[in-house]
Amino acid sequence: MENGISYWVKDAKSKVVYVTNNLQGKYKEIVVIPQAVLHEGVTYQVLKVGNYAFKDCNGLVAVVLPDTIKGINDFAFAGTPQLISINSYALTPPAVKPDSFAGVLFDKVTIFVPENVVSAYKSAEGWKNFAQIVPLGK
Repeated sequence: MENGISYWVKDAKSKVVYVTNNLQGKYKEIVVIPQAVLHEGVTYQVLKVGNYAFKDCNGLVAVVLPDTIKGINDFAFAGTPQLISINSYALTPPAVKPDSFAGVLFDKVTIFVPENVVSAYKSAEGWKNFAQIVPLGK
């Protein structure tokens, strides 16, 4: 665990980690996922939000995703009905599984993304389900 978030080393050779579910249901308020984490002297790049990572986190209201995130896996944010905002700094919408946001109230969540990629998010699978996708800082 680094920065209060649990990680799984997906590939030690290429130094890649995924956010994982060791604290399932316990994340609250705002979660800020960093671009990279330092563990035992090694820096790992954070590329995905893993399966069930934030499932059933009833107190989770906001998430910040770095520009390194490439995907959001199965049930990663399922059962987070209090979620109201996601800031994604990725210039390409991260790949989303059909059930990544199961149980999320799509009409209540605002997605904030870089201004030049708003239309890409609005047409991307998984992201286009959200009613509000707006430029960061708005």
